[in-house]
Amino acid sequence: MLHPLWAINRLLTETKKFEFPSDMKLLPEHCAQLYDAMAKADESKEMKDLSPEKYFQKLSDPCFNISMRDARGWELELKKYFCCMSYNTQKKVLQDIIQATEKACSHIENQLTDKSESNYLTESILPMARSLQKADMLPCIVFHMIRDNCVRFATALESQLRKEEEQAHLQDGHADKVAKQEKKVESLMKQLEKEGWNKDKDAGEEMTDEQKELMQDLALAESKLAKLKAVDPRFALIPPGQVQVTPDEIDEMVATGFRRKYFNPKDPLHLALLRGIGVHHAGLSKKYRRAVERLFRMKRLAIVVSTETLAMGINMPTKTSVFAGDSLFLNAMTFRQMAGRSGRRGFDLRGNVVFMGLRREKIQRLLNSELPCLSGNMLLTATYVLRMLVKHASIRTLQEAEIIAQRKKGEGFIDQVEDQVKVLLDEWRSSKSLTVSEEEQNRLAKMSDKERATLLEQQKTAAMTHINSRDLVRALLEMPEATRDSMLQSVVDDRSQKQKQLKDSALETIRFASAAAKKLQELIVAAEKSPAADAERVRVEGVRNHNAEAVARMVNLPLFSPNGSLMAKQYAFAFRFAAEYLQLEGLLDNSAAPRDVACIMAGEK
Repeated sequence: MLHPLWAINRLLTETKKFEFPSDMKLLPEHCAQLYDAMAKADESKEMKDLSPEKYFQKLSDPCFNISMRDARGWELELKKYFCCMSYNTQKKVLQDIIQATEKACSHIENQLTDKSESNYLTESILPMARSLQKADMLPCIVFHMIRDNCVRFATALESQLRKEEEQAHLQDGHADKVAKQEKKVESLMKQLEKEGWNKDKDAGEEMTDEQKELMQDLALAESKLAKLKAVDPRFALIPPGQVQVTPDEIDEMVATGFRRKYFNPKDPLHLALLRGIGVHHAGLSKKYRRAVERLFRMKRLAIVVSTETLAMGINMPTKTSVFAGDSLFLNAMTFRQMAGRSGRRGFDLRGNVVFMGLRREKIQRLLNSELPCLSGNMLLTATYVLRMLVKHASIRTLQEAEIIAQRKKGEGFIDQVEDQVKVLLDEWRSSKSLTVSEEEQNRLAKMSDKERATLLEQQKTAAMTHINSRDLVRALLEMPEATRDSMLQSVVDDRSQKQKQLKDSALETIRFASAAAKKLQELIVAAEKSPAADAERVRVEGVRNHNAEAVARMVNLPLFSPNGSLMAKQYAFAFRFAAEYLQLEGLLDNSAAPRDVACIMAGEK
């Protein structure tokens, strides 16, 4: 097992105090190994107090089950003590921990020197798979960046397993067993034919007792023969608790709308699926990749050899991530993404990472590297600056913001009632064959809400004939609740259940609108009388004036003049909008506006 401290060995220097990388976490077994090495080099009382027996006994509630928080606290104490050790002691501790790892790395580097990386990986992939299977670390994804090599490794793994299977079958006389079972099946078929049964016989015709007994024996014999001809489970990589993949299951994985045979016994990649081995990269057919993805999610495949296509974007978590061979594309970001595939939520307590065919310098670089800092670069253009200045120039006080929000809430209720009242008015006028006078409607619209409400109470029918639906709603808000009911009842047909429901809904919404209007008046009165509101108003006014001056200075700079070095034709709309908006808000007078807004709009001097 590779200890994480092996990767930081080269970070240890005599001139600089050592500190652990911020993202390096140690498992409890790593902490125990670190403590054993530290205890050999330092026999002080403080070191003995960090022993697991003493440290965890000091906890407020010591028990047999140690929580992750307690283990994390012990890890931090060990790291803190290690950083306070002298350089020579730290070096001694690390040498004791990384000795086995250094030997393994030296052996691998010698192998890579004698052989090419591709040949080394091809020869080592089966022993690696057997080791993972024995250590209960399957399923796994083997990451390799070259597509052709991914196929080569998978087919080589299948070929090696098939050769082992053939040798084992030669030793135990498997061919004789198959031949014997085939003869038994053939014999049962002949007996059935003597009894008068044939394949073309009508299925609805009842069989004799002798035929039924022979059919049962035949089914058992054919099942045993199929099992003998299938892949031997001893020479297949199958996840724990699962069964082998069959050709019929592979066909089901790629079935789309209609059933069609997909499995090809002559394709080495299809044969590899039967042994629990898959391949995944962008150059493979979509149907094959779909079969691999589904079978792997169903835990029917033990090993998938893949490029970076499975590093992100596809839901295929695994128990172990294997990095096979080096590549220029294997950087810190890609490594974190691929390693993050290991450890399935709800299935595994931890994920495993295995390096195969990588030199120690690359492994240490990957483990020590930190994720690149992602920072956005804001593109400052004239349009963006003006939009930000306009936004700040239109800033409101807290009281003003509450009033605006409450006013919008009331307007929302009024919009809702207007739609309901419009339906009632249109149906009433249509039933009475009434014609709306535009002149009379405009006269009613010019009145105040209270004047309009008084007129409706005095001349109900005449006013209801010509009034606009929104003006009617605002007038209803000025009336008592009982008067509103009678006013709307006058345009409702008692025989129509739909109109009655519409009227009741409108009256209820009017009550909400009336309550919102009262709340709005309370906010306005409170904002006028509050000393805090006055102070906030003075502060915001200063911000507005400052931003208005900034906009005025900016739009009048020579650089922003029409056809200037910072003024392109596409920015003319933004400048015109900024100037007109600020003038409407009263934050920018005409003298501070651009020299000639029309000139800027046209892009001419």
